[in-house]
Amino acid sequence: MVREHISSIQPGLANGGIHPIDGTIVFPVVDPVRVLQPHRDALILALGVGDFDVKRILVDPGSSADLLQVAVIQQMGFIPSSLENPGRILSGFNGSSTTSLRDITLPVQAGPVILNVLFSVVKDLSPFNVILGRTWLHGMKVIPSTYHQMVNFITQDEQIDLYGSQLTARQCYQIAREHPANKDPLAADPLEVVQISEGGECFTYVSTLLPPAERFELQKVLQQNRDIFAWAHSDMPGILPSVASHRLNVLATSKPVRQKIRRFHPDRQKVIQEEMEKLLKTGFIRKVEYPEWLANVVVVPKKGGKWRVCVDYTNLNDACLKDSFPLPRID
Repeated sequence: MVREHISSIQPGLANGGIHPIDGTIVFPVVDPVRVLQPHRDALILALGVGDFDVKRILVDPGSSADLLQVAVIQQMGFIPSSLENPGRILSGFNGSSTTSLRDITLPVQAGPVILNVLFSVVKDLSPFNVILGRTWLHGMKVIPSTYHQMVNFITQDEQIDLYGSQLTARQCYQIAREHPANKDPLAADPLEVVQISEGGECFTYVSTLLPPAERFELQKVLQQNRDIFAWAHSDMPGILPSVASHRLNVLATSKPVRQKIRRFHPDRQKVIQEEMEKLLKTGFIRKVEYPEWLANVVVVPKKGGKWRVCVDYTNLNDACLKDSFPLPRID
């Protein structure tokens, strides 16, 4: 019965009802009695969803999906396992993701307009019951304003103004602060080394949880196709200068600087020599006679006890236009 009822509702405006139309929307002057200023409150509405009056509905233009708390579905009498479609992955702005349980289409009434909305049912929306995103906003031709604490749309007869609740918005904010959503860290499988070449110079890591047969097949495929992987920097020739190149924006009025040669301890000289040979071999650098600009290399210690070879770009930085990407600074 539940499945038949859900399947009979299709997303979109309800037939025969009042429809929103395109037109000019004018926001009224902020009522100081209705809206406390200044504020930075979210826009929280109370609307009719299905046959129920639902509070704590967040209007979020940054969300492409319309979301519904599974607890709300259960209170409405629906069984989550009987809903439409399997779960799908929903991604947040910071790269975090969650998987919806199912989908359900329910009518949402805003003023005189009823819009059938396809919701993704999720387990935890705390502290919100519903999040209405761009799908609902565009379907309703609604213009939201958190500053005015209202949403506006127009019909053939009038402009409809729906006000949010600052008190509810602040209660939701407090709940979110006191009870942040628990995010379990992504589980990482323990890894083991798998040799790709006989000499041992080509290897990778695979999960130790793989069944032996699957691990063997994976290793076999990697060995058969090892030539398509880049095992050294020399295997990655880079981008042709005709496609993309970089140059330094040196001020035309700057005078070239030749730093005096620095003397290094023999141990550091060995480190520098090894680094130069490695960079020459991979093609990262080439031998060039600089008639104008000359800068010394600098050897700095790394946390692991090894050494990092850098170039002292102090003078070159001073001669370049200032932007957000300065050359490395050596102190």
